Amino acid sequence: MTAETDRADALKAAIQDIARDLEADLGKLSRFRGISDPTSPGMSFRDPGADIVAYEKQKADFPGPVRRTLDAYRLPLAKAHRVVGQNTSGATRSELLGLVASIQAITNLDDAAALVVTFEEN
Repeated sequence: MTAETDRADALKAAIQDIARDLEADLGKLSRFRGISDPTSPGMSFRDPGADIVAYEKQKADFPGPVRRTLDAYRLPLAKAHRVVGQNTSGATRSELLGLVASIQAITNLDDAAALVVTFEEN
């Protein structure tokens, strides 16, 4: 492999990890029940209530801050876009910039999961 190919492979892996992290954060938000920061590391336990209905109501009453989480990924994605632009060319550049654009287009957990599953197909 050439140095450019090696660099492109490393960039692709790093960008895919951003997508995986976003998927994980959105997954945590889907189970959010009013904890101060649902994407912080570590687990917590909150009493689910008397039954499954009460537990599901907690998640509905305290939705996670999806927009804030998506916004938190803007800076890393902008940096990835800049680094790709400076370090790749041709089809490789188009592929990587397309991957960054796909991550930027994510609006929910389903979008993120659909993108991440394509990483395993290739």
